[in-house]
Amino acid sequence: MNNNKNITVKQAIDRYIESKTAVLSPSTIYGYKKANQRYLYILHDVKIAKLDQKLIQRAINKLSYCYSPKTVRNAYGLLHASLQMFAPDFVYRISLPQKIKSSFYVPDENEIKVIYKLIKNTELEIPFLLASQCGLRPSEICALTKDCITADGLEIRKAVVINEHGREVYKPPKSYAGYRTIPISPLLRDKLMNTPDKKRICVISSNKISRDWNSFLRKHGLHIFRFYSLRHYYASQALLLGIPQKYIAELMGHSSTYMIEKVYQHTFPSAMEEFKVRIADNIEKLLG
Repeated sequence: MNNNKNITVKQAIDRYIESKTAVLSPSTIYGYKKANQRYLYILHDVKIAKLDQKLIQRAINKLSYCYSPKTVRNAYGLLHASLQMFAPDFVYRISLPQKIKSSFYVPDENEIKVIYKLIKNTELEIPFLLASQCGLRPSEICALTKDCITADGLEIRKAVVINEHGREVYKPPKSYAGYRTIPISPLLRDKLMNTPDKKRICVISSNKISRDWNSFLRKHGLHIFRFYSLRHYYASQALLLGIPQKYIAELMGHSSTYMIEKVYQHTFPSAMEEFKVRIADNIEKLLG
């Protein structure tokens, strides 16, 4: 710690973020800067040489009263990475808030059909189809151009994110696994090719998609859920169709099946009822 005894926590975090600017996405850097300003200000003026475990734990405790465990853990992760860079010999043990198991609402097939009838021929139709039928992230939807449509399907080559200045920036997919080709039907291919813009498939931003999606659900008295949940619907439907998890992960741009196993395995009431009927039928066949 002696080499950086005059550096404050804020300076250490700022320098850490600056060192990652060339390798991390603009949206990640923006998130780091926001977390630094919003959550870690408590420690900003403390010099690293004066920092101890008690001060860090006190700051984490204060954050835990106001924010979710995920937010607190993410803020601590940024602090820890910065201290590792500028004070690698500083050893400390911090108790973090316990993780809360995430719960996801995922619409079933009947809900998707109802939504599509209402959303058809609106500005949200294309984003809705790309999320629910292709499993695309909003950032991937907004980056699609007509030349992404090939004979093999829909090629995912880039994403659009919002930088710290509120501007759209194109970047490569989240990881190497993000480069992929999604199978699409001839009807969907025609819809995508015939969108009004000559180049882009979706001309509205990811932020506008989220805002308009919430407004659409409220307007029609539908259950409110995040637009991103349509991606979960795609994964869950693939599971119900019996597609191996490895292939689902590849289609969704994941490098492993971890997210499929931990996040996307939802059971739909309608599907569960169907399975119950099948089980009862098997019993009848045995006894009959």
